[in-house]
Amino acid sequence: MLKRFYLKNRMNMIIIVFITLFALLFPYIVTMTHLKKSQMKIYEPEPYEKYVIVSGNGENEKMDIEMFIPLVLYSIMPQDYDEETMKTMIVIIRTYIVYKINEQNNGSDSIRNENLGLPYTTYSELEKKWGKKYESKYNKTMKLIEETNKEVIYYQGEPIYPYYHELSAGMTNPGEYEYLKSVASEADTEADDYMKILYFTPDSMIEKLNTKMNDSLAIDNLNDMITLHLKENSEYVDSVDVGTEHISAEEWQKLFEIPSTAFTFEKFADGYKMVSKGKGCGKGLSIYGAGKMAEEGKTYKEILGYYYTGVDVHD
Repeated sequence: MLKRFYLKNRMNMIIIVFITLFALLFPYIVTMTHLKKSQMKIYEPEPYEKYVIVSGNGENEKMDIEMFIPLVLYSIMPQDYDEETMKTMIVIIRTYIVYKINEQNNGSDSIRNENLGLPYTTYSELEKKWGKKYESKYNKTMKLIEETNKEVIYYQGEPIYPYYHELSAGMTNPGEYEYLKSVASEADTEADDYMKILYFTPDSMIEKLNTKMNDSLAIDNLNDMITLHLKENSEYVDSVDVGTEHISAEEWQKLFEIPSTAFTFEKFADGYKMVSKGKGCGKGLSIYGAGKMAEEGKTYKEILGYYYTGVDVHD
């Protein structure tokens, strides 16, 4: 009985001592945590001194490019990527905005956000999304922007139109500019959503095609009327002939809601089948491929130099 009483009292004493120590140490722990946070390096990129005018709630806000970039970045790349891949996209976004400002050819140092055609969020939305991690994620983003501060992709001294896409067909799509040559991006073929197969009934094919045709089509011999024209040495489609009608690959992609312009078309059972490879236009940088190159130790400048032929990256 005495032993049980002794053990109970001893346990109570231990609990009291633990609570007392915690009460004494708690202010110290809080102070040290706050001190550690306050000593974290704060990154502040230099302003580019070109601007995006953001419209909202009947008001206009003039934002420096460097501060607008994160709002686009986290709309294009909602999930976390490694730093080098994030840097490639930061430089691509900056290059595109500079290109569009210069394209206006009116001497202006700014452009309205609706004239960019870019998706973007707000800092308020990012704060809601990130919660307690907002300050650290914001500062990490500013670090990446500072490390690429004012850098733009140039070809022969002029900012490029920096096409990019989510996933290539294993090779990128050759484009209309010299720096948009087809390059291998074989890692893309390993992605889970690399390939998509779509099926269409004859009626659904006719219904969609008739929205683009001058003359109405009939179901009979539809397969014999459709011819795909591929780009040279490429899986990407340049255009599609439907009888005497001509449809660009981009129009076809939009019409049938397929992920890529690298697609095939064939008769299948009682209908038709399209097999699409990759996601997006296929031109320029593959985000997935860039991520794989970064995993292999490539820097953002090496990655950009690979996907855009003959370019320079500098401020």
